[in-house]
Amino acid sequence: MLGGSSHPESYNSKILCLCVKKCKEKKNRGIELAEITKLLEAKIKRVIAVRLAEGEDIIKALTKIAKKEGIKGAFFYGVGATDGATFSVYSMEKGAYQPIPKEGFLEITSILGNIATAVDKEGNPVDVFVHVHITVADHEGHVHGGHLLEGGTSIAALGEIVIFELEEQLTRLKEEIDARGYSELRI
Repeated sequence: MLGGSSHPESYNSKILCLCVKKCKEKKNRGIELAEITKLLEAKIKRVIAVRLAEGEDIIKALTKIAKKEGIKGAFFYGVGATDGATFSVYSMEKGAYQPIPKEGFLEITSILGNIATAVDKEGNPVDVFVHVHITVADHEGHVHGGHLLEGGTSIAALGEIVIFELEEQLTRLKEEIDARGYSELRI
């Protein structure tokens, strides 16, 4: 822990102070980053470790877990293996994600993402939105990755994910998700 303290509040406040200091430094150079600090103020409500079953689609499984557990906002990471992955990179020119399929056994070296509540224009919850990025390594150790697409990546042999549920609800606008495939994260 920072400063020799083992108390989580002390650690969190040190991170927040560091971020505020960095934001102030950048603001002085004409870059406004104060909104980033808000994302770091949420506290962890609980931690859920899950093992996905062989054949389970990663996004569908995380969505199901979020709905069952009543998760309104969370961050997660994971590792595992898959028999193939379909991820994408967003094309600003096309205004859409461009799919990149990779076939064969792949080691999932990293799954990172967040769970948010998709809301309508009035702020009413309408769905759960799971945003996932994945990095995979092939049999030669070549690494590939991007934004994970639903239905394109299922677990083979092992899938372990740790979810850090937040006390605060994270939201994304459903209208933006439908229009362009993503929406800015909001608290």
